[in-house]
This record gives sequence, structure tokens and C-alpha cells, in this order.
Amino acid sequence: MDRFTGLRWDERAARVMIATAFEPGNTVTGSLLDAEGPIATLRLADSDDPIPGLSAKEAAAWRGPVQARLNPQQVDHALEQTERQDMRILIPGDYGWPTELDQLGSRTPAALWAKGRPSSLAHPEAARIAVVGAEAASTYGYEMATALTGDLAQTGIHIVSGGSYGIDAAAHRAAMLNGTTTIAVMPTGLDRVYQMGNSDLYRRIEETGLLLSELPPGTTLTRGRTQQRTRLIAALSDGVLLVEADARSSAINVLREATALRRPVGAVPGPITRPVSAGPNLWIQSGQAMLVTSATDARKFLLSNPARPGRERHLTEFETPAVADPPAPDWLRR
Repeated sequence: MDRFTGLRWDERAARVMIATAFEPGNTVTGSLLDAEGPIATLRLADSDDPIPGLSAKEAAAWRGPVQARLNPQQVDHALEQTERQDMRILIPGDYGWPTELDQLGSRTPAALWAKGRPSSLAHPEAARIAVVGAEAASTYGYEMATALTGDLAQTGIHIVSGGSYGIDAAAHRAAMLNGTTTIAVMPTGLDRVYQMGNSDLYRRIEETGLLLSELPPGTTLTRGRTQQRTRLIAALSDGVLLVEADARSSAINVLREATALRRPVGAVPGPITRPVSAGPNLWIQSGQAMLVTSATDARKFLLSNPARPGRERHLTEFETPAVADPPAPDWLRR
């Protein structure tokens, strides 16, 4: 580890380096973090030493893509940009670290970057639901996402989504309009604008809720990073609600991740003539998702698997307003 000699490495700096050098969700990296710790993991990545549990070929395959990226200057740059952009780095053990993510095992992120109100993660009594769906949502999808999210928000449930166009954006906006916390899990560094048309939405979320990413500042969008953030959306939530999605949408992956984590899932049925109804309808038909047509339905499936003590009380102490089909303001469609 010659290139790191003389540097004052602590766990936080080592985790920032790992988040910078390795793609998210790498199970070898995660297993080594658990078994050896972050500093030892970096030493193993920057050497030819044997790696416990890996053959020489497997170790070389793990090291190969990252050794050129193990640059201490990248850590300095990430820390500088974090401070300049008014972000906060969270690592396991920090106040605000969402311990739900530890359930991901070897896919637990090395670190998180938070922008906005990190205290949004530190409400053990508040239930969270992920509301996800198609970017190219129909008017019906917008209206259902807005109505259901709004009613859930009025009972104090926090809303998690992915900051994308369509259903994600409608859910975030409805949460803010109804006075609850919303968390957007982003597939880029938080200094990057994920989707330009949502830039105003991100500013609003930062003011009242939280932008969250496992990627350091400067990290750009890739398909793999978009897919990997779905595990974070699922893990941060007590249940997942799918509003619209075609059969190949990345939103479907949030449901798969939630199912693997034993989170309850629900879906809003849609017209069989629309491709964006295929995902919810198939999950309902197969029995993998509960049919949801109201906020009461959504609260029922959240109650089927409360994540932490106290959540059940929180979910049952409110009367849920009936779902209506409200007019969708123009800015909800942008």
C-alpha cells in the first residue's frame, strides 16, 4: 500500500475511498468490509496478498478494475466537494445512519452522502413507504400516485422514491404538499443533476427532506448505478407501492429487492390496454403484491410486516382519509 504511506487513514476516509473506487453493490467488497474492516480492505485491494475466501484468479478479477482508481487525491476531492456542496457523509455508527441498510449484508453501502436534512433518517417511530413507478406515467398513474401518497402523507408516513420523472416525482411532490418528509435516493453524486427537468424538485426536497446517494460527488449516471440504487429504496422502506410500470421497468426491481428483504409490496391495478399497467397487474395476479386502491389498503400491507417496534402503533393511530381523484396541478406533471 505504498501510495498510501504517510497518510492518516481512518475509517471514514477509507470508506470514502472504497465508495470512490468500487461500483456500488459489489459483494466481494462488502464481505471484506464486514470481515476485515475498511482500512484492511483497501490494503488488500492495493496489494497482491491472498484474499480470504477467494482464489488467485477471483482476487485478480476483484482488484483489476479498481487499482488505478485507488488514488488518495480522490478522497481529498470528495471530502472537499462534500463540504463545498453542503453535504454530509454518513457511515455505519453515525447518528442518522439508517440501520435498515445493514440488512443488505454484503451489499450494504460503504458510505452515504446526504444533502438536506439528515435527521430525516433518524425517526425510528415513523413508518416509510416507497412509492415507485414509470417515468412515462399516464394521467391515471399521476392521479393515483398523487392521491395515495397525499393520503399516506397526511397520516405522518414518510415517502421514499428515486427522484425520477413520472410516478417518483408525483410521489415526492405529493409528500411535500401534504407536509411529510420525503427522501430521494439518487443514482449519481449529489452534485450532479440526475434529471434536468426535476432540478426544481430536487431543490424543494433538499429544503424539506433529504437527497441521498451512496456515490461520492462527481459520480455520473450509468445503468448499473440506476439498478443498484433500487436496493437502497427497498431497504429504507417498510413496504413498497408500485403505481405504474411496464414489465421491464427498473421500478419492478425495487419490488424484487423488497421481496428479498421480506418487505411487503403492493400494487395499484391499471387498465389492461396500457403497457404501464403490465407490471402492477402481473404482480397482483401472481399473488406477489397486494392489490391497493386506497391509502387504507397501503397501510394494511405495511402493517403486515412492521420493520421496527413502535411502527405498528404509528400506523394504526390515524384515521385514513378516503382517496379521491384530485385535479393534477401543472407542476405535478413536470
